[in-house]
Amino acid sequence: MAWSIRNQADLDALRAALPFPLRVVRLTAPIEAISERLAPAAAEERQEDIRTAERWLKEGTGSKLGEVEFANDRTIREVSADILDWLEWL
Repeated sequence: MAWSIRNQADLDALRAALPFPLRVVRLTAPIEAISERLAPAAAEERQEDIRTAERWLKEGTGSKLGEVEFANDRTIREVSADILDWLEWL
């Protein structure tokens, strides 16, 4: 499940609601990369996502929540393989 979590209280609430263990991965990317990836989706919703990402990066929102951090600067396949390896699912 992919999702953005703002703070420890939100993470704790999600963990309490799930009937299975939750692992948390923090993906990092510079705002330029985020903007570039979302730019082709011209919808206002995507533009709001860019503004939210920029604000969260500046504020450090959610920056301490991941069990592990991966730079999201490669292909989806490469990043996913690293996450699956960390989870020991491969």
